[in-house]
Amino acid sequence: MQWANAVAENAMNFATIALEGRSTVTKMAIKIRADNILWEAKQSSASKRWIAVCDSLNLVLEADSTDELHSLIGEAMHLLLLDLLEDNELDAFLRERGWQSVPDSVQQADGVEFDVPWQLLVAGNTRDSKYEAH
Repeated sequence: MQWANAVAENAMNFATIALEGRSTVTKMAIKIRADNILWEAKQSSASKRWIAVCDSLNLVLEADSTDELHSLIGEAMHLLLLDLLEDNELDAFLRERGWQSVPDSVQQADGVEFDVPWQLLVAGNTRDSKYEAH
């Protein structure tokens, strides 16, 4: 019951307890405070693959479908932010864009998850032209 109280007191930490109490893994969630990070996608007429561009992160992704693209975006942002955190460059990267993280300073990258607001705009899709996540 003590671990439940600790999680309730600090909503940014999540505890995962393995079966039979063998081990405990603590994860830290970092919330990025920013306007929705915009990803724009369109289908290549030559390859029929979907290309998504995020100017604010300087990233480009390619996938077979918008559903696959949607799942790749979260993974790509996580890897970028994790790399910046490991290189001790995350705070400067966020400040340059007018963004903030909560908590505002994290020292280690082990077990970190990022909560980032983002939006995927799909060109040429008049029925459902945007997906949102977070």
